[in-house]
Amino acid sequence: MNDKTRPSDKTTYDANRATISYDEAKVIARDGLHQERRELAVRRDMQPEILYFLTDDPDPEVRRLLASNPAAPRHADLVLARDQDDQVRSDLAKKMAELAPGLSPDEADKIGTMTYQALQLLARDQVVRVRQILSEALKDIADAPADVIRHLAEDAELVVAAPVLQFSPVLSDTDLLEIISKNAKQDRLHCIANRENIGESIVDMILEKGDVPTIALLLANDSAQLREQALDDVIERSKDTALWHKPLVHRSFLPDHAALKLAQFVADSLLNALLERDDLSADTLKQVRVVVDQRLQETGAPADAEQKDDERTPAEIAFDKARQLFQDQQLPPGKILDALENGNDDFVIAALAVRAELDPMAVRKTIADKNVKGLLAIAWTAGLSAIDAAKIQKQLAKLPDNRIINPNSEGRYALGDDDMEWQLEFVRERG
Repeated sequence: MNDKTRPSDKTTYDANRATISYDEAKVIARDGLHQERRELAVRRDMQPEILYFLTDDPDPEVRRLLASNPAAPRHADLVLARDQDDQVRSDLAKKMAELAPGLSPDEADKIGTMTYQALQLLARDQVVRVRQILSEALKDIADAPADVIRHLAEDAELVVAAPVLQFSPVLSDTDLLEIISKNAKQDRLHCIANRENIGESIVDMILEKGDVPTIALLLANDSAQLREQALDDVIERSKDTALWHKPLVHRSFLPDHAALKLAQFVADSLLNALLERDDLSADTLKQVRVVVDQRLQETGAPADAEQKDDERTPAEIAFDKARQLFQDQQLPPGKILDALENGNDDFVIAALAVRAELDPMAVRKTIADKNVKGLLAIAWTAGLSAIDAAKIQKQLAKLPDNRIINPNSEGRYALGDDDMEWQLEFVRERG
């Protein structure tokens, strides 16, 4: 096939017309121009052997179009799953996810077996982006292949593991318990803590192994099945952990004794939320009001008073300060770097969140997850230079030198804009 020196005696075909004969298609697949072969690759009325022939086409765009074509035969998909072009495999991953429901390792027919094998190859692809696309596409499919989902859930890269860990209905409590036992890193626990309707055994393990931010996420997940004894234990531990107070006060189910205990130590700004609950008994509500009144008399402040600095966490104070500076146009990147050098991590996180228009929790999760590319995207969006972004990775996220993404030879960001936007979208979803 040679597009540069095409003989003048060969006929040019319109591969996009309504009908095309088998013999014409063979000629196009073998000797057609780029555009003719591309138009042939997207057709859904072509014989399987014609489309299969295109798996060896020298033009990557032809193979990419073929990878997205639902009419491509499964043995063509199996070939494309090993294609040297990353984008071909990425496009194939999107399509294969649509064919995944109901597949199992014991497929009896040849077509089902090849489909399953292609999915397995994509789930083990050497390029993270390919595995990430597959994970995102499979995360909501209830009857996706269980072992493919499990493999993605245990992926070393968080951007691959996170979608299925947080959303896949295929993962059972047993699966999740085994995954936590093998890898109790907080970034994985964050994802699991955000799952819908996680069972008591999972909740107990997260309470045992999770750090303060992870347990805060769990408490904010109202669908998490929290045993009453476990809730009591958390409330007892939360006296000195302000980050847990708000999600505890706002849980949809709060036993009377738990509400009364919380009223004794949560910030004044949360007391009204306790008084406004409609699930407390009249007697408990009266007792809570007594406790509230006593505390307000001691402080001399109304329950709905603006929260004072000593009642707020350092992170909340830093965020308000960063937001005000940004509104006053006094939050340049240099101020972030100054705070970084002075070890004021709360302000650095708040300033990055404000300048990048992100929830501060999304920035904190990215740091806790050691998501290098996500952190790079945050710095990029916040207007920091690639050199400054490397400092953020090293000093804020405490990443080792071999994991830091340094500027390229021109001093610019090593990732392209499309990759940055992709990573930023993932960061937003995690927030």
